[in-house]
Amino acid sequence: MKKTLFVLATLLFVVGCSSAKYNAVSFGKKCVATAEDGTTRVTHSYVWFYNKDTGLHANQDDCAKLD
Repeated sequence: MKKTLFVLATLLFVVGCSSAKYNAVSFGKKCVATAEDGTTRVTHSYVWFYNKDTGLHANQDDCAKLD
């Protein structure tokens, strides 16, 4: 019973975080590498909200740059 309530509360939270601008969700570790001033910055997450029209720019290949 507690587990069911926890899952429902989590789903409501995730739905509340999403807006019409971000209409898709992707799960799994993905990274985005950006270059600034000659240095590479890598951002990683296990949950990504993104727009279906523009696509998800994060991918698993950029996670290799974390090391």
